[in-house]
Amino acid sequence: MLPVLSAIISFQAADIKSTIEAFANATIRYDVATLERLTDAQFVEVSPLGDVDPREKFLSYYRVPAEQRGFAPDKVEFSEWTVRQAGDSVAIAIYRQSLVIKDRKMNFRITTALQRKGAQWLILSNHVSPLRSK
Repeated sequence: MLPVLSAIISFQAADIKSTIEAFANATIRYDVATLERLTDAQFVEVSPLGDVDPREKFLSYYRVPAEQRGFAPDKVEFSEWTVRQAGDSVAIAIYRQSLVIKDRKMNFRITTALQRKGAQWLILSNHVSPLRSK
């Protein structure tokens, strides 16, 4: 691969990862404005329970008052990244995400589809699968 092309692809992969990390951090902070900004109007998520949630249903979970929210992880960790692009406007990322809660981790394998619109990557879909403890 040409060095310039390799650098461009690497830069786009960094932008894709940054978008996904911002999305995940917005979920643990219940930051609806950021979630709206990072998700496409056609966004859909397959939840860890297997439910298919269109964008508005997904966002409604994060619009609840603070006293009605579920657990709040301390932080999110990412590893085992695989990022593939189809042209310069569509990407698929597969990665491991860990929600850290005190001294415990909840681990997930996530597949995220993104589309570039202008200079920004937007999340089209997110499929979250829980990982069994070993």
